[in-house]
Amino acid sequence: MNPHTTQLGFTHTQMHQADNPLVNHPSSKGPLKTLLVILKRTVKPLVDSALALLPIVLVIGFFQLVVLRQPIPNLAEMLSGMLLVLL
Repeated sequence: MNPHTTQLGFTHTQMHQADNPLVNHPSSKGPLKTLLVILKRTVKPLVDSALALLPIVLVIGFFQLVVLRQPIPNLAEMLSGMLLVLL
């Protein structure tokens, strides 16, 4: 049996990480560029989630403030809950 052959007969080769197209290598760009890449990867999902939640918040806020003409009760608790939903 070839050392690169599995028990089921599949063969695999070792791929260096630099050759893998699925891996992005920010470390070769310098520390500031690396930090910006990490921040972008962290912030983008949060922004996407906030944009997905925005229509719901606008409809509820419009209904509460314009149609019912009532202040939003427990606004601080609601905002902290929305923050937890985003995370």
